[in-house]
Amino acid sequence: MELHNNKNILDLFIYDLSKFFIDEDYEQISCEEIQGLFMIEYEKTLPWTELNIFDKLRFRVFNDKQNIIGSNHINATLLNDGIILTNLEVKNVVNKLHEIYGKDDNNKREWSQEDEIDYIENIFCRVWTLGDGIDVYSITLTISPQKQLMLSILFFTNLLKQTNKL
Repeated sequence: MELHNNKNILDLFIYDLSKFFIDEDYEQISCEEIQGLFMIEYEKTLPWTELNIFDKLRFRVFNDKQNIIGSNHINATLLNDGIILTNLEVKNVVNKLHEIYGKDDNNKREWSQEDEIDYIENIFCRVWTLGDGIDVYSITLTISPQKQLMLSILFFTNLLKQTNKL
């Protein structure tokens, strides 16, 4: 997938997601070990609201005990915790992602009537898979039955590598 205007999702935010662990204003909210793989979730309230929706940021850090080089895989998720969601904000995020990345994995473009219906029925989901080979990352925009919007960057560390922020 080709970037439009040499931008990426990080350009949409005022808060620098790569600085999550710099300030100690985050908290560990869960920790699990499954077959030698640790998954730890950290969360922080953002100092301001991003894209008029997102007021929390959650990092899910994976650490493999078998991986002796110590590289961690991280997923980043922005979510609305205290913000009331409307379809206009969701439409805005979809259109901004389309402006940067073009069509999503299902060849959908800007916000559509189908998106409107999915939003109303709480089954909305859009996905953009980006990068090549081992540097692939994915952007997922989903809505929960409780009308919580989640913007996830899966393999966030790969995005940071591609943007020279890691």
